[in-house]
Amino acid sequence: MDQRELVGRAQRDAFATSPDGSQIAFMRYQQQMDLSWVVRPIGIYTMADGTVRSVGPLPRDVRNRTPGPDDKTASYGEGFAFEWSPDGHSLIAYPSEASGHAILIDALDGTWHALDPVMDPKGFPYAQGWQRLGE
Repeated sequence: MDQRELVGRAQRDAFATSPDGSQIAFMRYQQQMDLSWVVRPIGIYTMADGTVRSVGPLPRDVRNRTPGPDDKTASYGEGFAFEWSPDGHSLIAYPSEASGHAILIDALDGTWHALDPVMDPKGFPYAQGWQRLGE
């Protein structure tokens, strides 16, 4: 599949395939008429029917709701880094610039909530991700 078919007039910055391979989540920036780029919410492409839907907030919306000490160093066009949960029902996303709150996004309805930061012994935030636990 051609990237332009997937995202239209947008630039794909980062993507992740769901564990079952049925969906692709991607960060996107849309080019404006003046040729500038504007960040958009994470998109999810569904392989079965070819639909694309937006999920979750923009990083600046997370920073507005849950302010942190490094917020001033993040740009207006900041995106997310993200990965799928092992069950494919949600995404964990964290700001791509400076430190900030990770969020959990429901991949079906797009709702989200901020996660408490996990700090190392020196007070720096750890990157958060999924961990599979043995049974």
